[in-house]
Amino acid sequence: MEDSVYLKIYDRIKEIILWDDIIVPDDNFDYLGFDSIDTVELMVWAEEEFDIVISDAAMQDIKTVGEFAIHIELLLETPA
Repeated sequence: MEDSVYLKIYDRIKEIILWDDIIVPDDNFDYLGFDSIDTVELMVWAEEEFDIVISDAAMQDIKTVGEFAIHIELLLETPA
């Protein structure tokens, strides 16, 4: 997992949910207290930040911070 992608996601998650504790790749979004609005906010932010498109189906399958970061990295590696 590329550090810069993960760190950007980590910082954004902390901003969205005002989380003061450590966030690790295995943290589940439910555990972090994400609701559907938080999820949409994170998805829209990632699409704008990384110039990618995340499908709704993919977002429903993503359960952890690490899965989210890996999915973004895969999208970044895929030619447009």
